[in-house]
Formats: sequence, C-alpha cells, structure tokens
Amino acid sequence: MLRNFFEKEAPEAESYEITFKSPGGDVAEGFEMYDIIRAQSKPVTAIGYEVQSVATIPFLACNERKMVQGGTFMIHNAWIDPRNVDIPLNPQNLDQIKRIAQNATDKLLAVYLNRSGHNAIDKIRSLMEQEATLGSGELQELGVVTEMISGQSAKPSRALAFDRSILNLKQQAMSDERLSGIERALKAVKAMLNLSAKAMVLQVADGPQLY
Repeated sequence: MLRNFFEKEAPEAESYEITFKSPGGDVAEGFEMYDIIRAQSKPVTAIGYEVQSVATIPFLACNERKMVQGGTFMIHNAWIDPRNVDIPLNPQNLDQIKRIAQNATDKLLAVYLNRSGHNAIDKIRSLMEQEATLGSGELQELGVVTEMISGQSAKPSRALAFDRSILNLKQQAMSDERLSGIERALKAVKAMLNLSAKAMVLQVADGPQLY
C-alpha cells in the first residue's frame, strides 16, 4: 500500500506526510517500508502518535520526525515466545530461535544508531532491554525526533516485533476450553483481516490477552 501510494496515487506531490499510530508487527515488513521511504527523492515527514517496536523503523526513515507531546515511542528487543513453537525445544532448536531473535534485534539497533550515532550504543541497548518508552528529552537527545509538537496522543497498545519466519508457530500446552475460545477469536480475526498478518491484541473470555 505504501509503495502504491508513492508510485501511483501521489507521484507528483512535492512532499509527503505519514501519520504513525502503530504497536508494531512484522520486522521484515517494517524494514521494507523503511527502504521505500528512504528511496523517495522528495521530503517525507512523520507525525508520531503511537510509534512502538518495529513501527519505529519506518518512522526513523523520514526526513522530518515530529512526535506528539504525550505520544508513545517504545523500543525493545525482538522476541519469540518459545512456548508457541511447533518444533522440539532441544538445545539446537533453542539456539536457532535465539539467533532469529538476535538477528532481528541487531537490525533494529543498527537503524537506531544511524540516527543517534554509535556513541549511544550502550544507552540504546539498555533501553531496548528494558522495553523502554522514551520521553521527549531522550527522543531529542538521541536524534529520534526533529521536533516535539502539541496534539492529542493515541492510547498505546501492547508492542510487538516478530520475524515472519515463525508465523507458523503454534501454542502447545493449553486446555480444550481455552483453545476453543482462542479458535473462535482467531476465526473472527481471520475473517476480518482476510488472512493478512497484523499486530493484534485479543481479549480472551477467561482473562488473558493474546498478542
């Protein structure tokens, strides 16, 4: 959709503005959006309300990056829940899971350092480990934003960054009753999304949230 907008819907525009209200999603898609924005010869401005996880990557691709006061900008390491994988959790496979997550994390870190400078590597690593929400001072100090602006902030949702190579992972140990409730929820989401992978938050009847 983003590529189509630039190339077909508004190719003659003198500049572009993208509004970000996103909890994150697929790492590969986030970097694809990053490359599309960086390839533009005309200035692109980002307006951030909710910019979490891998959504920070296309945000940082923009020339001007404006964050709404009270908005949410959160960074963290990419993660995979090993309880959801459909392979034996032996040492070899656990090591493979670790490598997948670490590779995604390294890619995120490289983009952050491109804006903040390599002198900030220790601080950014620490913030990612903490799943930190950056305040306005940190956003400006690290070169994440070019300007803080007034406006109504978006309600943040649970951040998510994942690698599409583990989209086929399945939950293993759960009761028939909980599984039935989750299947009903997923069927509703599948119908709504038409099988397109998205970052979603679902409330299961017995209490837990699914990300």
